[in-house]
Amino acid sequence: MECGPVTGETKKMSFMKNYSKIATTLCAVSLCSACERPPEPTETNGTVIGGFNGEANPFDRSRVPVVLKDQSAVSFAKGSVLPWRSQHYSASAVLGADRKLPRPVFVAYTDDQARQRLLTAHKALFGNVAAGKPTDRGEGIGLDLAEGMAWVAKDSGAITLRRKGEDGISSVVGPEHAVQLAAAQMAALGLFRLSEHESLDLIGVNATMSASWDPQPDGSMAVVLVFNSALGKDVTEYVSGHTVIFGRRYRGVPIEGGSLKAVLDAKGTLVGVLQEWREISGETPDGIAIDPDAVVESRRNPATANLKLESRICGYFEDSFVGRKQTSPGVGCLYRNVVPGERGLGRLSLDFVTMTSDASVPLTGTPLVSEQQ
Repeated sequence: MECGPVTGETKKMSFMKNYSKIATTLCAVSLCSACERPPEPTETNGTVIGGFNGEANPFDRSRVPVVLKDQSAVSFAKGSVLPWRSQHYSASAVLGADRKLPRPVFVAYTDDQARQRLLTAHKALFGNVAAGKPTDRGEGIGLDLAEGMAWVAKDSGAITLRRKGEDGISSVVGPEHAVQLAAAQMAALGLFRLSEHESLDLIGVNATMSASWDPQPDGSMAVVLVFNSALGKDVTEYVSGHTVIFGRRYRGVPIEGGSLKAVLDAKGTLVGVLQEWREISGETPDGIAIDPDAVVESRRNPATANLKLESRICGYFEDSFVGRKQTSPGVGCLYRNVVPGERGLGRLSLDFVTMTSDASVPLTGTPLVSEQQ
């Protein structure tokens, strides 16, 4: 949660609501952002069913995909239809007789290239707002700004941008409208290009809920009512912004761990970008050999053997901490197991195992050694 002054002594508190039925949002840094997302049920004709889905495409949720209207957004996404990412799938469905997956190769930026990328990114979102000299900050390079943030990770070139936006009740009407606005404005920004075999999908849409309070003489807090013109009445809380979370697929298979987040203010204007993936330059000719299913299963923690399996995703995994070096995504399976009698974060026990015996394809990255050291 975030609490800060609005006007005078009135306080506004913002919190996140996820349209994709994600129960909990974790704020801690993790090597596996997919591990942070509790599993979602499959939605079929308005009926929620548990377990694995039986869709023709194992990577898609049956939630209605978003059909993009803006042509630049279509070009950006490498297709006119954005499917929603399933939380129940296996890449085994797309393996050939050789049981191999293609091996993508990530782009690696030098420090000088990262500095130039930072200046380009700053101009794209902030326009002609003056920026100071790029400053080395260990795992990244940043700009000192009077308002906002501009930062690029070393090696991965991942971008973080945030500027001040409009407050108040959001004019964005629901998650699909947010996706349309985000895709069009991300395309216009011109900072991100997908490689030949990449395409976009949707991981989720978050709504930022806001409310205001006035401090009282006795130390209590009185709720401040805000008029919502769309509803025609006063409300105690309201949607004040959205974050659209894009995922990507390589040759149709999702890459878990990485994402691209677009932050929209109350007017639906793009005011923030958080790139949590590494760009792909191509692929190796040999691919990644996938072990037999029985071998992969044997790598699970024996302590979870008797727990109910709530969901399983098997495919590409990228280290979501972009400050770490990784040359290719790993291949693995994430199992979410239900712990009896537990609630909240403790209700799930996770197994995260590799699908290959090839030690050159780890699931996580390694600490970055700066060129300045």
